[in-house]
Amino acid sequence: DFMHKYRNWFPFLVLLAALIILHQQCFLRDDDLVFSKQTLSSSFLLERYMTWSSRVIIESVLIIVLHLPFIIWELMDILLTMGLCMGLSYLFVPKEQRCVGNWAVVVLYLLYPFEQLSNAGWVATTVNYLWPVAFTVFAMLPLRLLAEGKEISRRVILFAALAMIFAQDAELCWIILAMAYGGTVAVCGFRRQYRFFIGTQLLITIVMFLKIIFCPGNHKRYISEIYSWFPDYEKITVFDRLDLSLTSTVGHFFVLPDIMMFVFGIVLVLLVWQCQKNWLWRLFACMPLLLKSVC
Repeated sequence: DFMHKYRNWFPFLVLLAALIILHQQCFLRDDDLVFSKQTLSSSFLLERYMTWSSRVIIESVLIIVLHLPFIIWELMDILLTMGLCMGLSYLFVPKEQRCVGNWAVVVLYLLYPFEQLSNAGWVATTVNYLWPVAFTVFAMLPLRLLAEGKEISRRVILFAALAMIFAQDAELCWIILAMAYGGTVAVCGFRRQYRFFIGTQLLITIVMFLKIIFCPGNHKRYISEIYSWFPDYEKITVFDRLDLSLTSTVGHFFVLPDIMMFVFGIVLVLLVWQCQKNWLWRLFACMPLLLKSVC
């Protein structure tokens, strides 16, 4: 009875144990060492905004975390990773499929090459990329409550607003949240159901968009990165860029050896076959696994 009652939580206990073990191999390196010597100041953030990046909120958090004992980052990273996986489960896994869905979320996360989170240093990479994704999920929690017809408390709204401010400091997370809340506005407008908190989140989205789009540093970094990694980029057409992005992305997932994509295909097939009786959806679910097997 005990195992049956708490079986939905068991995958997250496995994840917690795995994260504790994985974080034992982490240490300061590369950009971690650079930012750990930097003092947080308005002049530094202004210089970064004008010459390199609009992610001044993320970089402020990065500097603060690097001036704390390393174990603080370890605890925060484990906590946010757990929150990310639990949040994904709450957002996308039906209650009746929660046990299987939780295992799927945990397995897919653990299949991700953990070493890639150290590309620029463990702390610098996770704070810049993993943490904004976690806060993106947190910022979407009110949308799930709204879909379920539940009351959304002020504390949840405040938490989601703060999560959105941090998450949308990263450009990709801004796009995800703008689409999520933009779609919600369209649905609520069609149903003539207006919610104050959605307007607040949209206001934050607009302000963060202006911060990103008018950042001189983003444009300067764009030019710098092109000349460093792909000098001929400006010479190719838009269609060539689309073709290059498509072929490189497909090649990365389906041609290069990648156990994560293979297991993802298997998990996708199992979940769709269990949840869907429509044979067309089942056929679509088999496509990634078939492509990975053939390539």
